[in-house]
Amino acid sequence: MGHANGCSTAHGNSFPPVKPDKVSYLSVPGKHPLLGLTVGQLLDLSVEKYGKSSGLIVSDLNLHRTFAQLKQEVRMKASCEKKIT
Repeated sequence: MGHANGCSTAHGNSFPPVKPDKVSYLSVPGKHPLLGLTVGQLLDLSVEKYGKSSGLIVSDLNLHRTFAQLKQEVRMKASCEKKIT
């Protein structure tokens, strides 16, 4: 089950407690509270914990990326977007 700030997720994975600098969403009480992390922060933590493990698999496209490869591609694409805007 998911718990805010560092408890385990629905799949039993756990991340260290994180105190967000800024709240980027509105959260209302629910069955599974939000983690308080941005997508980028969650990806960084996933790379630290599971770097060489499969992070993205799209069978139809024969696409396979580890968490580390996914982070590298996301960072590269984000830097390109910043240059465009």
